[in-house]
Amino acid sequence: MTLSHTDHLTDGTALHDWLQRAASHGHRLPVILQGESLWITLQLQHWQTALPPQPLYLGPDHLDHCECKTLRAASLLLGQERQCVIFDSRQALDIDALAAASGLVTAGGVFIWLLPPSEQWQQQGAFHQRLLRLLAVDSHVWLIQAQRQRTPQLKEPPRQADHHLSSDPDCLSEDQAIAVQRIIRTAQGRARRPLVIQADRGRGKSSALGLAAARLIHLGMAALQPILVTAPRQAACAEVLAQAQRHLSATQAELLRYISPDQLLDQLPDAALLLVDEAASLPAAVLQTLLQRYPRVIFASTVHGYEGTGRGFAVRFVDYLNQHAPAWKGISLSTPIRWRDHDPLETLIRQWLLLDAEPHALATDHALTTPTALIQETRAEVLASDEALLHGLFGLLVQAHYRTTPSDLQQLLEDPQCQTTLAVSATRQVMGAAVLVQEGPLEPSLAEAVWLGQRRPKGQLLPQSLLFHCGLRHSGQLRYGRIMRVAVAANLRQQGIGLQLLQDIEQRARRQGLDCLGSSFGATDYLLRFWQKAGYCVVRLGLTRDAASGEYAVMVLKPLNSVGHALVQDARRRFLYELPELLNGALQRAEPALLHQLLAVADLPAVSLSAQDRDDLQAFTRGNRDLLLSRGALKRLLLLALKRGADAQACLGLIGAVLQQCDETLLCQRLACSPGKPLSQLLRRQAQVLLTWLE
Repeated sequence: MTLSHTDHLTDGTALHDWLQRAASHGHRLPVILQGESLWITLQLQHWQTALPPQPLYLGPDHLDHCECKTLRAASLLLGQERQCVIFDSRQALDIDALAAASGLVTAGGVFIWLLPPSEQWQQQGAFHQRLLRLLAVDSHVWLIQAQRQRTPQLKEPPRQADHHLSSDPDCLSEDQAIAVQRIIRTAQGRARRPLVIQADRGRGKSSALGLAAARLIHLGMAALQPILVTAPRQAACAEVLAQAQRHLSATQAELLRYISPDQLLDQLPDAALLLVDEAASLPAAVLQTLLQRYPRVIFASTVHGYEGTGRGFAVRFVDYLNQHAPAWKGISLSTPIRWRDHDPLETLIRQWLLLDAEPHALATDHALTTPTALIQETRAEVLASDEALLHGLFGLLVQAHYRTTPSDLQQLLEDPQCQTTLAVSATRQVMGAAVLVQEGPLEPSLAEAVWLGQRRPKGQLLPQSLLFHCGLRHSGQLRYGRIMRVAVAANLRQQGIGLQLLQDIEQRARRQGLDCLGSSFGATDYLLRFWQKAGYCVVRLGLTRDAASGEYAVMVLKPLNSVGHALVQDARRRFLYELPELLNGALQRAEPALLHQLLAVADLPAVSLSAQDRDDLQAFTRGNRDLLLSRGALKRLLLLALKRGADAQACLGLIGAVLQQCDETLLCQRLACSPGKPLSQLLRRQAQVLLTWLE
């Protein structure tokens, strides 16, 4: 293949001039090369001497004079800085990697995105078509094609050229200076008052952590115990360590140590202060353990994170902080440091991937009294062509769920099995949303392989779990609708909108001939009550905590026909049969309140208290009979009380002591009491309350 007479190459001088102009503004230059692969390759070769030094190529090929890595490596490079990144989407579009790669480029640098001809993307689906439509009208990007090009219109930065100046000579913005002060104040102040720092990329939060750590070391805080820093990967907090080392001697630098999250949890070493960078990328259970273990801790997180946005993390973690560390403080950094305000690349990535999408602001006075949501299935083409509607939808999903990535937006618009149901107001504002994906049936040979644990097909969560975890060999034959997301605007919850969404989905699923509806989510009391109210029953509880939410995953099903009913009955029977054996094993550390919620609606076997049981219980509650000698009678007492609807608070201690057989340390932690006699007295009182209630 050769270039036609109409194809032309853009001179390296033009690239150099645009890079100088971007650098003078403190901005990064976004460039798109779109066309046939040969022309793109020749254009890059033509620019070879004009590109900034040491360009990074991310893609499936190899480019001369570049550091070459796969697209998957993009997320591993977060925290690093580059002057030139070449991102190749000619074969496939990895949207998460695109977002992560754009964050590597610093002011005065260039981000070059390689795209195939428009005709190829037009055939890919609504997400690709939306990007093409935005690119066609965007003035921030330098769009270069073989026959034409459109130069960017770089927006002048704000006149306050001194916006990076601060009262602290070591800081590059007043935001950063304030963050350093707050970190030091938290470290030196009262215990159990954690600080949460949130910022977009390039705002200097990691540098603030490092600078504050160095100053605390100079103040002698790490004389007896080191300052520890943890992050999902050591590379993610490289800037923390590097910034500190600039202000410390080699001996002092040893007082600031990186420790991986798994080592930290395994060893729980003493520390004068714990710094947690990129906290949104760590499981909630890890953050909760660290909060309980360390009296002085700083959590830093990216608001619009590329590996999973931090806004859902913020909402969920703030709820936990309010309960367990109500004196916590928060701070946000808004001034960019690695580039200036109105940076065109940041603007584009946010717009393309909806990184800053927010839920619609909904008035509550009318809606709370008469919630008149219009429930409707909304096609991907409609969402992709209505930016306001799409922003409201994705903003709601991001806020309601712990971790949401840009690829979730792509699936929403392009997965042919994905169906979106919206609850919208009369003014087209999104009040609630539910996303369903169809799964099954599986080919018999594939179903057999899944049942044997030899295959794990992507996008088939319900049939896969029923086959492998529940052992139901016939479950691969059914058609399922898995509800991936359900979200309702925060100020409109408890008004029945979520149930209306599920009802609409159910009606449509019956028409489509599906056998079951189901979902899988991190189990909480609130969510279990919601799904049970909608007619769904629990058929599986995960044996380990979910890495993202920190909660045990629970799977619920609702049958839509006789075939589905038989399957749900089998799955439910299997779950309840296995549950007692798991309580003092894999589920020993599950929250008793969660187990109470499951057991309270379980079809527990009929039990009764014998005369000997009553004597044993009297000896336990009124005397000093040992728990171990009374466990059989206490178990039957507890099961009988659960079957008759006993209150959760009266059962929690005995669930942990009798059903889960937790050790004394864990029981005392859960029940907030001292070991020994205080714990024994509490359990005796709970047993007496249940006895009295039953009588």
